[in-house]
Amino acid sequence: MKPLGRKEIALRVIEKLKELKGHLSQDFKNKRKNIPFFVVDDLLPANWCTEINEAFPDTSKMVLKKSIREHKFVGVQMDEYEQLIEEVTYAFQDKRVVDLIGEICGIDKCYADASLYAGGISTMIENQFLKPHLDNSHDQNEKNGVCLICFITLLQIGRRPLAEILRSGQMA
Repeated sequence: MKPLGRKEIALRVIEKLKELKGHLSQDFKNKRKNIPFFVVDDLLPANWCTEINEAFPDTSKMVLKKSIREHKFVGVQMDEYEQLIEEVTYAFQDKRVVDLIGEICGIDKCYADASLYAGGISTMIENQFLKPHLDNSHDQNEKNGVCLICFITLLQIGRRPLAEILRSGQMA
């Protein structure tokens, strides 16, 4: 079987977002607790998620971030991990994906963070967390001002769908 590449992953993301665009736009407008967001369950096929999960680096190859706002492992050096991790990360930086998310959210100009200045990969194990916060990240050269949108991709395998958890307001 041919390894997954960023173009193939981006195409699948685009197809799924286009399929749900009207619903996602409405979901985004229906702010919960004054925070606009949308969630897409099953964005990628389950077998792709399993493959990505298996390629994810061990926490020993990541950096532990521990503060009042977060307790998680992070990684940004994509070339240190399996190629699939880089491919899936940059698939979400594809201009077509970014533009479509902008359309869904009603934002005229969205920009990818190709340098991953404000991004990368994260792993959270039991009792780790990322507290809700406003993300006012900017690019490293401060050309683009504040970050307009934060797009988080979660791989949950064998758990309650994230959309169901977020819409219910029960994060347990």
